[in-house]
Formats: sequence, structure tokens, C-alpha cells
Amino acid sequence: ITSDGVTLANQWTRLGTFYLDGEQAGRPYYLQDNGQNYLYFLGGWQPGYDWWYVGDDLGVNMGGMINMDKTATCPDQITVVWEAYAWTGEWADINDWVPDPDLKVRCINGEETTTSKKTTTDSDPNREV
Repeated sequence: ITSDGVTLANQWTRLGTFYLDGEQAGRPYYLQDNGQNYLYFLGGWQPGYDWWYVGDDLGVNMGGMINMDKTATCPDQITVVWEAYAWTGEWADINDWVPDPDLKVRCINGEETTTSKKTTTDSDPNREV
């Protein structure tokens, strides 16, 4: 999950890499690589609450990012703009969900997330160690 917009400024701890962690009511849920947040479809836990959340309590109607696309069965299929819970600078506006058209959710397979490192010697840069 990436953003260069309002989410980066207000919910930066909820951005990053998430891994598939399970399934609830036919929809996947994901755990952030540091174990702090989940990406999940709330309707799997609470019928009628048909939206996606990124939050620290799995299956709870609360989080820092929300998306109302109830038709997407996987988060990379979402076509509706995500919103972030944001501080807008005024106390009267502190409880605002602000659209973030820059927020992107992209699914990749595990092979694309691995890195490799080649170690060589100074005497022979073509010889791997």
C-alpha cells in the first residue's frame, strides 16, 4: 500500500507491505509486515458493514484508512478512491475522512518481493562467494 497524498501525511504507519494472513467470509485479509495493521473487508466479521479497512484491530469497525467498494473481492480490484482519517488542522474538522486519490493497493506474488545479493571478491569480481 503506497500513497504520496493525505494518507502519507496522516496515516503513514498504515502504509507498506502486507501479506496474506487468512480469509473470512470468502474475502482475504492481510497483515502488515511489521505486524501492526491489517487490511480486511469488515463485512466478513460484521454483516452489513460492507467496506474495506486498514487498521490495527482485525475485524473491528475502526481504522485509519477506509474504502467503500463492496464489490471488490480482493483489495487490488478496488475502483473507489480510498479515504484516510486525517487531521485537517482545525479542531472542528478532526474527525474527517479525506479522499486520497494517490493511495494505491497493488498485489504482487512472493517471488517479486524477494531480493538477492551477489557477493564477489576484490581479486575476481566475476567469482561469486
